[in-house]
Amino acid sequence: MAMMASGREVWHGSDLANDDSWIWRVPPAGAAEIEEALDQVVKRGLQPAEIRPEDFALPSLAADFRRIADEVERGRGFQVLRGLPVEGRSEGDLHALTWGLGLHFGTPVEQTKDRELLIDVRDEGGSFGKNSRGYHSPAKLDFHSDGANIVGLLCVNKADEGGLSLLASAGAIHNALAESHPEHLAVLYDGFPVDRRGAQPDGEPRVSPWFLPVFSVTRGHLNCVYSRNASVWGREQLGQPLTPAETAALDAFDALAHDPAFVLQMDLAPGDLQLVNNFTVLHSRTAFFNDPASTRRRHLVRLWLDVPGSEHAAINKLHLYTRAPLPQLAAVRLVG
Repeated sequence: MAMMASGREVWHGSDLANDDSWIWRVPPAGAAEIEEALDQVVKRGLQPAEIRPEDFALPSLAADFRRIADEVERGRGFQVLRGLPVEGRSEGDLHALTWGLGLHFGTPVEQTKDRELLIDVRDEGGSFGKNSRGYHSPAKLDFHSDGANIVGLLCVNKADEGGLSLLASAGAIHNALAESHPEHLAVLYDGFPVDRRGAQPDGEPRVSPWFLPVFSVTRGHLNCVYSRNASVWGREQLGQPLTPAETAALDAFDALAHDPAFVLQMDLAPGDLQLVNNFTVLHSRTAFFNDPASTRRRHLVRLWLDVPGSEHAAINKLHLYTRAPLPQLAAVRLVG
């Protein structure tokens, strides 16, 4: 019998439809303190990677930020900070703001083989497919996990249409599978070789040389790392199509992830910072459209954060696209 996820990390979107406790509104004094910290690092000419925690100290918000960090690590696994000062700020200011706030919740890590620490998520004419990642495309993104412990997204501008953020509890999906289709869990715990879509570090194979488990357990805590497309494409690259059992397991997972009862939908507003635990919450995005005549296009700034001392540790996208060492607590199953 597989372990069952428990606690606040197991939730259903339908239960939160009329509950906005996952939104924390920045008090006016706190917003002023954040703006002052931002103005100071900008005045000093500090680049984001040069900003240290003491450069972005926010003493009046420290207790609130500790509570929010605990909610992301041990609670529902996500939180939105609302009312951050983004209006009229330059792109450099927005990067510094994202970085400075992120330091209160973890340690920023590289997101690509080119060592990018901050990603501007917006339509730059890219596509999402076998040879590209999705953050420069307006395409719909299926439920997936990102790299590191936390993904942070600072909303600068909304799209004219679409671009809604969708979240689902990995623990709720796991438990539903354990109750209704336990035969699929063994497949998902084994995982898949994953296609890195040409974004792997130089000199490394396109398909991961190890299996990426969808579910795993470390320190008694359930982890979930999911990317159906990359799993399917990995098998194709190796000339090993999915088995019927693997296809059935992924279909069952996706059916639950897209079930309206499991999904929480949110429309991020400018000045929102969404923090999501990559090991306990899956996220996706609806397709979006920007009016070509509009001067304000959908734009979010993305940050990946490692959380030292986190109870969660598993192979994840950090290990697909960067040279981050594999977590010591994870059992690594090699391909071949």
